[in-house]
Amino acid sequence: MEQKPSGSKSIPIRHSVDGLTPYLTDKPDDREVRARLCFNENLYGPSPAAVKAIVQSALTVHFYPDPGGWELREALSRKHGVPAEQIILGNGADGLISLISNTFLNPEDEVLFCEPTFPIYRSSARIAMGTPRGIPLDAACRFDLEGLLKAMTPKTRLVYVCNPNNPTGTILDPEVIEAFLKKIPEETLVILDEAYVDFMDAEMVPPVTSWIEKGYPVISLRTFSKAYGLAGMRLGYALAAREIIENLYKAREPFCVSALAVKAGAGALSDTGHYRKVTEGIRRERQGLQDALKKRGLSVIPSQANFIFFDLGMDAEGICRRLAEYGILIRCSPSWKMPTWARVSVGIPEANRLFLRALDAVLDDMTK
Repeated sequence: MEQKPSGSKSIPIRHSVDGLTPYLTDKPDDREVRARLCFNENLYGPSPAAVKAIVQSALTVHFYPDPGGWELREALSRKHGVPAEQIILGNGADGLISLISNTFLNPEDEVLFCEPTFPIYRSSARIAMGTPRGIPLDAACRFDLEGLLKAMTPKTRLVYVCNPNNPTGTILDPEVIEAFLKKIPEETLVILDEAYVDFMDAEMVPPVTSWIEKGYPVISLRTFSKAYGLAGMRLGYALAAREIIENLYKAREPFCVSALAVKAGAGALSDTGHYRKVTEGIRRERQGLQDALKKRGLSVIPSQANFIFFDLGMDAEGICRRLAEYGILIRCSPSWKMPTWARVSVGIPEANRLFLRALDAVLDDMTK
């Protein structure tokens, strides 16, 4: 009897996975890329201290990494003023979001968030057999905390608040977030996704460690991918109460963070000068880029992140394709349900100039 190949389509997959869309698995385009401004990467690059740490550690990669990542956790402990036992490392913020779902969700538990936002909240909930529920952002394209409170049910286990929100770049007043946390029932956990917090105005940065000390049910998600320029290392971390962190470790893969990533993160934290150069440079370029888009008659949502969300007033997907012909990559997505809007990462000055010149050429050609 003829055997079917091992990759037969007749092998069923989990219902929670069926129907999900893979994330950008196509082979990269061979055309020249002059400015990649679609992934919110840090074009200033990593700290030389981080690169040195990676190179020095390369000869020891035949050993497994420390599963606890204690060197980096202790450095983060000093940075945030919390015990290392209240910190967990992960394979980027994405990996931590999946870990949170796998740790705290039972089938049919609900996960709430506003949309458009980071799509992993929805997909990770589905994979873990939870029920994702998105509600619209408020009129200012911020997370609608009152709307989330009204949408909660006895089945709600996780609530995501992306601050600054991706893709809109909007933030919430810390006092508003704390008032929200005070109303959250004890069986519900709030995940404050702060991937872009390093680019916020200092007075608007939420005092999350203080909220954790007060006993609010909150996890702060952070990443080394943005301000620290280590996107390729896949390194993130979470801050929370000790009990929450201990439960996350129960479901965490033992060696999910590489030894090189731990060394790179520790090196990056030590280089405060490079951190200031990057964050100050991006804030300066962000303001200039927002002003330039407004001068072109485009609507812009004021951003507190390292990207800008703006309205092209016409089919954004078509304009993104045209910009790609110039080697300029920016982001638009049908999942946002805002078909005329696009997101551009704030790059180094030369990349931003290339983007604006290409945008002028495309808009001029399309309005003839």
